[in-house]
Amino acid sequence: SSNHNIMQLRYLDFTGKEVIRVDRAGKHGDLHIITGSKMQNKSHRAYFQETKLLKEGRYWYSSVDLNVEHGKVEIPFKPTFRVATPVIIAGEFKGILIVNLLFDKIIQQLSYSETFHIYLVDAQGEVIFSPDKGGSWSRYDENIASSLTLFPKHYVFFEKEARYDNDGFYARTLIMQENGVNNIKILFIPKSEVISSIKDKNISTAWVIALTVFIVSIPLSWIISLIPFKLQNQLSDAYNKIQESSHIIDQHIMLSTINEKGIITGVSDHFLKLTGYKKEEVVGEKYDLLTHPDMDVSVINDCWKSVKEDYIWHGEVQNIDKNGKAFWVKQIISAELTDEKKIKGFTSISQDITDKKKIEQISITDNLTGLYNRYKLEEVLNIEAARFNRYKTSFAIILLDIDFFKKVNDTYGHLIGDEVLVALSTLLQSNARESDIVSRWGGEEFLVVAPETDLKSALLFAEKLRSAVEKEIFSTGSPVTISCGVVEYGENETLSESLSRADKALYVAKEAGRNQVKAW
Repeated sequence: SSNHNIMQLRYLDFTGKEVIRVDRAGKHGDLHIITGSKMQNKSHRAYFQETKLLKEGRYWYSSVDLNVEHGKVEIPFKPTFRVATPVIIAGEFKGILIVNLLFDKIIQQLSYSETFHIYLVDAQGEVIFSPDKGGSWSRYDENIASSLTLFPKHYVFFEKEARYDNDGFYARTLIMQENGVNNIKILFIPKSEVISSIKDKNISTAWVIALTVFIVSIPLSWIISLIPFKLQNQLSDAYNKIQESSHIIDQHIMLSTINEKGIITGVSDHFLKLTGYKKEEVVGEKYDLLTHPDMDVSVINDCWKSVKEDYIWHGEVQNIDKNGKAFWVKQIISAELTDEKKIKGFTSISQDITDKKKIEQISITDNLTGLYNRYKLEEVLNIEAARFNRYKTSFAIILLDIDFFKKVNDTYGHLIGDEVLVALSTLLQSNARESDIVSRWGGEEFLVVAPETDLKSALLFAEKLRSAVEKEIFSTGSPVTISCGVVEYGENETLSESLSRADKALYVAKEAGRNQVKAW
């Protein structure tokens, strides 16, 4: 943290996603740990693609360029030099560690000379720094000339690894990759007044310039070579910590990568542990092999629609493991984009919430019947009321009660009474639509919420339920009937008022002789 030239440290996992990121606020600001939505996927960047191919203990060096955030050059300009190394655990690639170095001070040091006009040029001939105002960073502006345009007759200097001297044009390589690719060259063009002075003094131009270049280039090369050396030491110190963090992620996070066709391309160890599969059994297979058959199709469709339109989706999903056992995950799926903003794949990060879902299910479920309890029903009613108020989407409420249920308990006992309640619950659900919510309101009372249903349709639905119950043979051997009160949620009405009307309708049905359907 004392080295203010270091502006960013990041760990990218094997998919290219930022897992750890520490930024410095400004040139001399404090360090900040970045989390959440600000973390980015860098899988398409050259430094990730090239570093992941390196062997353990090798380093990748960038050209000097401007820092880019979210696809845009950061303003004010931040000249950046990067050093990266692969993170390899047990022979398997787990990600990369990369350090961003703020390069503006180095550029200032390199570009100052009383004797020469100095240019800094990258491996492609693009100008990083030019002594002419407005002539720097040609890579980012097509109107700014590259060095190949500025010095066409000296284009061969890029074919020289270390040095090039020809006709008052001098070039030195300052940073070179291990594979021999040069990253930065410094060009020396003698100033015209210097050449005139040399002639006046009758001193050999070549010797003076060569000597000056030699004196200048040695300390500058030393400055540059020192940078990766320091960074390599810092990367080495952090390497074991990153390995440990990567191991924790691999062991505890269900992570997978999927291509644009929905085929699994990579998984974490925890993914395999949770699903029971071996790596070779899932890589190359469609991701929907995990989808539980009871999973709501609308949720799945919403997921892929959202991730294709907004590039991200999060929600809770029920999956199935290799042995057919169900489990729940809290899942985030994000799209991986090309430079043209086209989807090339997806990354899924999931957290096992099976225990949480079990507890949640217990809290909203009636212990005896397995139906939603009153607590959950109030949530459902509030959701439907909100939909009505916003979209004017009608919904109906059916309150029903078992006729003479006390007599069932008194005659056959409470155990048989419970059997009747359970059997009735199953019967009601089997006669309801998938969108209808059947719940136990309390005792022998049940409540059904029918979305997108008006009063006329709700009366027909309630009659269907009444008739089905009347025809059913329960364990008592005696007929069981129900009475129903039906209402349609009304304009400018509260839920309490609707429920009160349903209760009044039920009372009318009972007063009329029971085994009837009445509306209010």
